[in-house]
Amino acid sequence: MTFKHKLSRRLALLRNVVLLGALSAVAGCDLRQLLGLLQGVVVTVSVDPAAASVIVGQTVQLTATPRDSSGNPLSGGAVTWATNNAPVATVNGSGLVTGAGAGSAIITATSESKSGTAAITVTTSVTNPGVVTNLAVVGVTATSVTLSFTETADGAGQPASYEVRFAVAPLSWGSATSVAQGSCAVPLAGTAIGATRSCTVLGLAPATAYQFQLVAFRGALNVNAVFGALSNVASGTTAASTAPVASVTVSPASASLLVGATQQLTATLKDANGNTLTGRSVTWTSSAPLVAPVSGSGLVSALAAGLATITATSEGKSGTAALTVTASGSPSVDTVFADDFESGTLSAWQDGVDPTRHRVVTDPSFAQSGSRYLEVTYPAGGEGGWLTHWFMPGYDSVYVSYYVRFAANWQGSTKLIALYGSRTDNQWSAFGQAGNCPTGTDFFATMLVTDQTGNPGQTRFYTYYPAMAREPDGVTCWGRYGDGRETYVPPLALSLGVWHRVEFWVKLNTPGQANASQTFWLDGVQRGTWSGISLRSSDILRLNSVQLTFSSGGVPQTQQLYVDHLVVATARP
Repeated sequence: MTFKHKLSRRLALLRNVVLLGALSAVAGCDLRQLLGLLQGVVVTVSVDPAAASVIVGQTVQLTATPRDSSGNPLSGGAVTWATNNAPVATVNGSGLVTGAGAGSAIITATSESKSGTAAITVTTSVTNPGVVTNLAVVGVTATSVTLSFTETADGAGQPASYEVRFAVAPLSWGSATSVAQGSCAVPLAGTAIGATRSCTVLGLAPATAYQFQLVAFRGALNVNAVFGALSNVASGTTAASTAPVASVTVSPASASLLVGATQQLTATLKDANGNTLTGRSVTWTSSAPLVAPVSGSGLVSALAAGLATITATSEGKSGTAALTVTASGSPSVDTVFADDFESGTLSAWQDGVDPTRHRVVTDPSFAQSGSRYLEVTYPAGGEGGWLTHWFMPGYDSVYVSYYVRFAANWQGSTKLIALYGSRTDNQWSAFGQAGNCPTGTDFFATMLVTDQTGNPGQTRFYTYYPAMAREPDGVTCWGRYGDGRETYVPPLALSLGVWHRVEFWVKLNTPGQANASQTFWLDGVQRGTWSGISLRSSDILRLNSVQLTFSSGGVPQTQQLYVDHLVVATARP
């Protein structure tokens, strides 16, 4: 701003000040000297507080602040006080206001002919805060609701504060949640009595019916607050989310059905923030439609004994349920664990996941069922690692079925599948035991492997059990292919480049007896049995984990093995 503009502003401010004679007298002086005459002139007067409430007989102190044209406070000048309604409120020479009678009054402070005012409300007594009667929902998004209401008094002449609560309909005030996110967050301070107020509640779930209610109060919430009555209840439904589907969960996750029965499955879709999504298309498929087909609404029909994985897919994301179908009169079979990898992750496996060796691949033309499968990479000279899932405390009978495929250029042998027996009070007791001899109360291990007789070799049992033969040192034990009582029915080799179904059933012995058994099937044909052994001497040991185990002889090439549609149950259907 130029000097001349500043002078113009100063002159304008002095139009109503009786200094025109002095200004005329110095008209010929330097302009900077002229501006000095303007300092110390009162231009405005502010009164604090600008509005106050007082009860008859009580007082409230007001303060007047004269200011110059730059807004700087001026001190030392005389201030006079006056009231426009002495029967309601009086004021003394220092700005102390006394309530005289119910009503309203304007208190004026004057300095050098400039004035400021304060509005005073005098009441005969303090009452309860007012009641909001027009609370309404005036706007919604997928995760928020905007409320509107008319502000009320706090019972002492000031704008009330508010506590706002919400709940999924229907709302009960005592169990409702106080708003913690958004501009409706509690405590919500009032602004002006009679003003229309709007505020927003954040953090809500999409497509959900909510109800809202508030109460006016004065004082400090949870300290000395005085409340009015509850407002009316306002209702509103959040908008459907436009966020993409991030996960699909099928419920129930597993079920056992008799032939002829049906089971209704439901799919819950959620976005990346865990919000439930509605109104999305869901496609249902069955891995074994001759065993358990599924309708477009998720209704499963049990047609024949066997296992099936039911998959629900929405926007490229999938969830599954494992179904076990048994014939009428068959022993009860419960599904313990299942993974057909349609979820796209390995989150169901609790130990061993290695992204450099294990990945879920999407390729419907290659997968044994569905659209995804597990690819295991064995680096040159190395192994493929492992994936472990526990089901503590465990079972006395566990059956596992899965599909395996060796790459067309596969070389060497590998372990395939393991069912471990740990102590029921220590899920790790069966792990890290290579070379150790089981005692009958610490661990056992039952596995299927391919031996070193070919690519990939013959399928064999491989077991750690208490009566196994020791090494020449008398203290070292390595897994045994058998003890002479096992039988195998050739062919035992798995072809390369095609999917094979591998089934493995282990039944534990009664402690003190040698009546445990192991059985495996290749592509539906029983190929190996081993019975009459003891895997434990105490029921502290149970079958309580399954492991996809990919250890090998370490051939000098990088190669792949593939896995799909794994189901663990308490017996073979």
